[in-house]
Amino acid sequence: MGPLWVPAKKIRIQAIPDNPARFEEGRDTVVVTPKVGESVTAIIDLRPSVLLRTLPEPASLFLEREARPESLFGTTPVRILPARIERRILRLEAPEHADTTLSGDAILALASAGSPVTISLRRVAAPLPPSPPRAPPLIRRRWFQIALIGAGAALTATSAILRHDADQWYERYQSSSNPKDITRFYDRTTHYDRLAGASLGSGQVLLTAGIFLLVTSSVR
Repeated sequence: MGPLWVPAKKIRIQAIPDNPARFEEGRDTVVVTPKVGESVTAIIDLRPSVLLRTLPEPASLFLEREARPESLFGTTPVRILPARIERRILRLEAPEHADTTLSGDAILALASAGSPVTISLRRVAAPLPPSPPRAPPLIRRRWFQIALIGAGAALTATSAILRHDADQWYERYQSSSNPKDITRFYDRTTHYDRLAGASLGSGQVLLTAGIFLLVTSSVR
């Protein structure tokens, strides 16, 4: 119909469908601003909008625009006008899921029956949390190395005390004339002498090991 003579100002044009319940403001309405003496053609796309859903929801929807970087269109579930996605590329993004890229024409083809379009996103393995730092082994811990040195020094000092006790029992053994006391004094001397030797040997091993571990750990 037409031509229609209209004033040179902003004009809103609506297409009313047979079923008013299917009216959509963004789809069935277009705004034009003709200038004086200008002829304006208004094009209204009467295709129904597409309800896009994802599994899982929500997912961010990015829309590629001509000669411009893609931009965030919204989050699912979202209704999209066919004209917005026709001949465009859409990308869906969700945490712990792989990005899904598809064409707007494919979405429109799936929505031809009028039902919502549901896109299943492929789940990817969530990144593992960083493992806690491993504690150094016991022999590399400074308190253990110092403890070895302390234990070695204590056993070395104890061996000197035991050696002194062995010498005292040996003096008694030499000065005694009683056969029973001689046997007992000799046994005590041997006992303390063995204890002194074991204490000295163990102390030297622990002391040397502690000093060696302490020095090598400091160098590393």
